[in-house]
Amino acid sequence: MSNLLIKKIMLTLCCITLTACGGGSGESQTAPPKVVTPPAATPTLSFSLAETSLAINEQEEVKVALSLDYTGAGDISYAIAFSPEVDEVSAELINNELIITADELENTVTSTLSITVSSSNSDVASIEKTINLSLINTSVEAVLAEVELWKNTEQVFKFDDFDDAVTFYTKSAYFNGGLNNSAIAGKILEFTAIKQNSIGKKFSPEVTQLAEASAHYQNNSITETELKELLVNVKTLAGAEYNKLAENINLLASLTNDNLPALPSLNYQYSDKYQTFSGIIGNTQMGSIVGESWKFNQQYQFLNSLIPSLGNTTTCEAN
Repeated sequence: MSNLLIKKIMLTLCCITLTACGGGSGESQTAPPKVVTPPAATPTLSFSLAETSLAINEQEEVKVALSLDYTGAGDISYAIAFSPEVDEVSAELINNELIITADELENTVTSTLSITVSSSNSDVASIEKTINLSLINTSVEAVLAEVELWKNTEQVFKFDDFDDAVTFYTKSAYFNGGLNNSAIAGKILEFTAIKQNSIGKKFSPEVTQLAEASAHYQNNSITETELKELLVNVKTLAGAEYNKLAENINLLASLTNDNLPALPSLNYQYSDKYQTFSGIIGNTQMGSIVGESWKFNQQYQFLNSLIPSLGNTTTCEAN
């Protein structure tokens, strides 16, 4: 065997030995375990209201419960708005309740209340909830009912309280020397002319405006205050015409030598009891309701059979 071959064999054995021994000196080392950090929890926000629509009367307060759950670290804020804006309604948050307050209203209106919840950290998306509101003007119902009465022109401008009384007063003036026989017919014609002119006032602009007022109020073209003003205009007009007739009666009373009293100041109004317009029925200077009926006091007792609406009219002679 040659020397060269022997050297190769020895070199190979040395390599095998070194590999079996681990290739060198020193102890083996273990790698440290990896530290795994869990992902941060994502903040959440949930928000709800107990109601989605409400009908609220004027001068009424309504409370709505709210539910809120927020897992973030920021501060929660609330933004409240109305669309369209209504000056007479407000809302505030107290102890997890949304308190909505309606003040006195001029019209019945609708509005949408929106409440938006947000975090100061902006770590969650804002949430908006809405409530549809119907804000009801309850006080106008009585006004509308009265408007219906006063726009009945045939009844309002009927003016029949004095139809029999004028004859009675005229004859009394004649019997007591205040009128001569030839003047009787003229006085009655004078009263009739005043009455016909007063009845004609039912075609006045004030009356036409009131006839249209209810519809204008319902579509919010006018307010409750404006509706009342139109009603007062017709009441004032009718009352003034009624008092012209009363003044004519009082002129006749002055000719009776104090045998018949003058009429007091009269307030022309509607009587629910007798379903008629009168300035006499309900006038406390002339009488009162006793039981179910109107009773004149002693001074005006003679009118009991002269007022058509009382249903007691009979042929009555003056003396």
